[in-house]
Amino acid sequence: MNPTSSSDQRLIETQKLSEFTSYIKVTSFREGVKEKLENVIQKNQDNIRTAPYIIIDVRENNGGNDSNYLPLMQLLGHYEYWFQSPKLFSTPENIKAWAIYKTLLNNSSDNESIDEIITRMQTQPWNWVSLFDTDEIKHTINKQDTLAHPQKVIILMSSECGSSCEQFILTVKQNPNIITMGQNTYGTIAASNMLEKLTPSNKIYLSYAGTHVNLGIKDVDRLGIPPQIKLTKPQNKTAYDAEVSLAQRLLENEKL
Repeated sequence: MNPTSSSDQRLIETQKLSEFTSYIKVTSFREGVKEKLENVIQKNQDNIRTAPYIIIDVRENNGGNDSNYLPLMQLLGHYEYWFQSPKLFSTPENIKAWAIYKTLLNNSSDNESIDEIITRMQTQPWNWVSLFDTDEIKHTINKQDTLAHPQKVIILMSSECGSSCEQFILTVKQNPNIITMGQNTYGTIAASNMLEKLTPSNKIYLSYAGTHVNLGIKDVDRLGIPPQIKLTKPQNKTAYDAEVSLAQRLLENEKL
């Protein structure tokens, strides 16, 4: 496998499994991952752009920022995705928490969107407010922005997949060329976007979910998001690695 950098602790790995199938593993959607993904994909590392079949492994991905998985979506061909906007409750303390989050993030590309969130909260006090400017969001991967056109893709998932990893799963599974396989996700998607509040003692920070979204999935907080192909949780590394081999066989033998 080819890690992008040893200093990234194998944050992104790719491998050409055969002339038909390429594999990419992404263990986080934290800040900085988007640029690394773009670099890996643009280089066509291990034929990731030209393989008819791709395996995307997010089994160890505990999330990060939704915007950082965009290059993976561009790897899946042209498609129009929909998702529900999370809701946040507008209180003075929540407004302060989002302002602090903006300062801590210190990312100019996100400043404008956070300012818009704060403004919506300020104009609708003590109400549930959409995180985005509409309740339903359409995200289109246009043909000119598409980085690959695979025939079929398997997403490997597990109980370690949480937060933005789960949003990635929910979004891309709308594409009929995508098959999800593995175990249920962790279950941290309905309540998310963690904020912090310093207690009156100034000694303890309270972390709490800043947004909530109704996904229409029964017991998603307790059970997580189920895969389309359910596998027994692997008990050792051999069984863990066998999931990749199984995905490859299913793709190449057209069993999906």
